[in-house]
Amino acid sequence: MGGTVPQYVGHIEPAGFDPERGRLDLRPGSHAYAAQLRILGGQLAKQINDKVGTVVVRSIRILPVGAVTTGTPAVDPVPAEPTPAPGGPVRTRETASPGYHRALAAARAHKPDTVTNPHVRAAIDRQDQALADPHRREPEAAFTDAVAALEALTAGQAADGLQASIRAALDRKHGGAQPVRRAFDAA
Repeated sequence: MGGTVPQYVGHIEPAGFDPERGRLDLRPGSHAYAAQLRILGGQLAKQINDKVGTVVVRSIRILPVGAVTTGTPAVDPVPAEPTPAPGGPVRTRETASPGYHRALAAARAHKPDTVTNPHVRAAIDRQDQALADPHRREPEAAFTDAVAALEALTAGQAADGLQASIRAALDRKHGGAQPVRRAFDAA
């Protein structure tokens, strides 16, 4: 680390590197350097990666403060050869293991039935069926009218409610006897 980041020589020591995760473990020599690492850790990782020429350090773990040796680093954060990404198909819900499917079925079966309203129960059942079959999902555009109507209704009620509360507050303040003058009304 001394050659890669000279400003930390004698103050911070590399304690380990996990090439699989890209995690660099650093041990600061004082609490001040530990705080500096917490603040500037991302910039330090970028500086190391820029000097190496490839993304090697993806995260930095700051270990507890301890004694720092001034010798050469015990761990070189640059692996000899980059590790290839694991091959194979991407796992999805459909291609998951049988254990995953058993756990998913058990979690879905364990729902306590606390809904007494038959309309709500029917809606929940429809939603569960739609979630179970990925080809039967309803398009998002099917609900735009309902969302727009709800927003318009809510906005109208909020504006009416706000105006009514302002009128009530002003009536209470002025006793309802005089008209309320605004700041820019003509006299």
